[in-house]
Amino acid sequence: MKIQLEMTLDIPSSAVEEAVQVFEKLGASVEHEVLLFRAVNEMSSFITVATELISWKLLLGTPLAVFISEIAKNAADDLYKNKKEIWAALKNKAAQPVAVVARCLTGLARSSTQDTRLLLVLLLPDDHLEAVLRVDVASEEEVAYTLAIFVHKVEAVCRVLKEELLAKDESVGESRPVRRVYLELLRDGSLKMKWPSDADHKQHELIIR
Repeated sequence: MKIQLEMTLDIPSSAVEEAVQVFEKLGASVEHEVLLFRAVNEMSSFITVATELISWKLLLGTPLAVFISEIAKNAADDLYKNKKEIWAALKNKAAQPVAVVARCLTGLARSSTQDTRLLLVLLLPDDHLEAVLRVDVASEEEVAYTLAIFVHKVEAVCRVLKEELLAKDESVGESRPVRRVYLELLRDGSLKMKWPSDADHKQHELIIR
């Protein structure tokens, strides 16, 4: 189980090392890279946490199922805004790894003096595809909820990537560029997938409930 961490230079090395230790305690091997640049007119500070489907599932496993089950007991619109219910679910002993990772990622993003963006990434390297979800780091509860929904639905995201993009992609070979699909967490817990089509040059959307 390998996790890839990338971050801009403004993220303190002490915070990065702490995050690496958290993931290693969960059984992951971590590759981390500090990027020595900030892109013009794009995010000035960011952190990406990226891995493949099986690693996302292995990382949290049973604790994720417990957390999802707990918050589902009080399912309602805008649940991710209901910090009381999410906090209660995070206090469940069996869900502690979810709380630990959420606390780790929140602290990592807040360790910079910049407005840092936290991105969760699903990698499909053999297919030159990746899906990216931006996480609101306003609170540990929101990070935990977003992380849980992402990992819970990551298998469905992978299936859509293969069916909607890969199956219709006429380009072949190792030289083709990586195609990026953007994910958005909706208020009801669904994920919206958005990607541009090379065929008709239109923006396509699909919702995973």
